[in-house]
Amino acid sequence: MHVFSDGIILLNQKFSDEQVALTYLSEVLVAKKIVSPDFPKQILKREETYPTGLMLSRLGVAIPHTDAQYVNQDQIGVMTLSEPVTFKSMADPNETVPVQMIFMLALHKSDEQPRLLQQLMTLFQEEEWMDQLYQATSTEEVLHLLDQTGLIDI
Repeated sequence: MHVFSDGIILLNQKFSDEQVALTYLSEVLVAKKIVSPDFPKQILKREETYPTGLMLSRLGVAIPHTDAQYVNQDQIGVMTLSEPVTFKSMADPNETVPVQMIFMLALHKSDEQPRLLQQLMTLFQEEEWMDQLYQATSTEEVLHLLDQTGLIDI
């Protein structure tokens, strides 16, 4: 099953803060009927309680997600940011992370989340690959990079 699609890969976006960025990306998922209308509110609620900002060696990423009950079909929304947006750190909520990439997980089976998160964390260690992904200028380029990882199909 494909978890990435070109309609939910948004490049070089600019937002004032994490709530605006998360709402925008989650509303794209709602518009495509991938998630329920309650998904955006639940993403924000979960992010407040369990932050997902993660500082890698060169990039800040966020991996927001919420309960499977708000998801109609599996999808990962990818968004690159032209300017970093501040997220709370998943390691220490008192710390912040300048996030440049968001990977929004919409998985309708909650038991898939740990495995997918582990795969993403492995990819995040590939600095050159992450740099290429962040610098991609087209959705086709992003899909090609993702296809190389085997993550397109879960």
